[in-house]
Amino acid sequence: MKPEIPLRGWRFWAVHLVLPLEFLLALYGSSSYAAFTLYTVGDMGQSPSHATWTSAVFFAGRGLGMFLAPFVSRRFRSVPSLLASCYGLSAVSFLCGLTGDFYLFLVLRLVLGFFSGTAMILAQFLTLRFHPPERWPNVITGFGLLLGSTFAFGPNVGGVLEEAVGWRGFFFIAALLHLFLGGLLWAVLPRRREEPVPYRFDGVGLGLLLISMLSLQTLIVRGQDEDWYNSTFVVALAAAGVLSLVAFAIWELGEKEPLIDVRIFLQPHYTIGVLAGSTLLLLAFGMLSLLLGNLQTLEGYTPDLAARSMLSVFLLAPAGWILATYLNRHVDPRWPSAFYLAGFAAYAYWVSTYDYFGRRSWYTYLLGSQVLQGFCLGGVATLTAVALQGTPRHRESAASQTLVLVRTYAMSWGPGLLGALLTHRTAFQQTRLVETAPWGDPAFGWAADRLLQTGASPLQAIGLLGRYAASHAAILATEDVFRFCSWCFLGLAILVCTPLAKKRPPSS
Repeated sequence: MKPEIPLRGWRFWAVHLVLPLEFLLALYGSSSYAAFTLYTVGDMGQSPSHATWTSAVFFAGRGLGMFLAPFVSRRFRSVPSLLASCYGLSAVSFLCGLTGDFYLFLVLRLVLGFFSGTAMILAQFLTLRFHPPERWPNVITGFGLLLGSTFAFGPNVGGVLEEAVGWRGFFFIAALLHLFLGGLLWAVLPRRREEPVPYRFDGVGLGLLLISMLSLQTLIVRGQDEDWYNSTFVVALAAAGVLSLVAFAIWELGEKEPLIDVRIFLQPHYTIGVLAGSTLLLLAFGMLSLLLGNLQTLEGYTPDLAARSMLSVFLLAPAGWILATYLNRHVDPRWPSAFYLAGFAAYAYWVSTYDYFGRRSWYTYLLGSQVLQGFCLGGVATLTAVALQGTPRHRESAASQTLVLVRTYAMSWGPGLLGALLTHRTAFQQTRLVETAPWGDPAFGWAADRLLQTGASPLQAIGLLGRYAASHAAILATEDVFRFCSWCFLGLAILVCTPLAKKRPPSS
């Protein structure tokens, strides 16, 4: 079959260079910002706990943009919609760098996330249109590799720019780059006249999805402040989020032109492939955010130094993807998928043993584990094969686009979910330390005496010991979170080995 939009010569290569670059620039807006989010909210006079707000509203906006991207593409045509997203990212990034008001910054981050989501999805959809359907799995795998690169290079880009020009300079540079790439896309994308496709907009489906997204995102951000399920507000948010998501799935089953074709998920192998691939990226990005935060708050690293610790992720990432591509062609993709997921389980457990007190090699326990994570990112490619192989031909387009949409959006939930789990486990570990502390141990009296000898008052000594206890509780909680992720990866590895994930011959 021929591609929907044929390209030849220099224009083919130019388009395939600029589209991935714009995708990466929109993608790195979240991982780069994660390296200096504490500095941003601190500069605006807010407490570090508000840092998660700036990320959560961005991801909420990104999710909205992702789910609206297919409608925007059909209603206003794909090329003008992508260009509008690029210029929108440029304008809003510039305003983010100018503002000094925290709540205005939150609104701008929401809008920035919206344009980021539409740009990421439209860039992938447009690239698919330049290739015949039989090459789409390769294209999706390529964009999956770009998604994986955010773990190595995104934080480093943010850390370097924050050190060099500050967080405001970061947004100004992003504004210029989006403007430049938007101009290049205007120049190289084919001038093909596209008539708007008649499309019945699923307003009810979008409304239900928005209620679910906003309710659950707000639940993650405000849960700790509202004391979780002891709060009627939090319970109402959880009920609204879950019920509206269930209602959305039921509504979409009866729609002739659904916002998302949920019927595809009736195929077990597709559901398992999408679930495992999305969860992999969700947990991996969440663990990345936790590591960056802990290295800065517990170890005292600068954003640049913390980000450099992630560079080793990319050392074996290309090898992992090449091996995954080879195995997809020669063996059942379930087995290499289980192998990579088991590797992720080993990585998460390895990091859970990281020694914050420097008794073991930093290179072995941090850099070495990141190398393993980079290699295991090849699992995204094998899980893509699990999902798409055996999909009926008349559903190949919808299956590919839904996979791209869900996988990209799921990644944005990682920092919020694991951050909420970390907060919960930190409180638990603090309580546990108090309840199990050997108060008769001479070490407590010795430490207090040493502090008093340095000139500290009794209240200052007790406060300092309390901060040490809080720091130790955070370390124990981080270990709990990474062990939880390890068990999740093991569960996914077992799931993809089941007969339900086995491909079936495609039906015409």
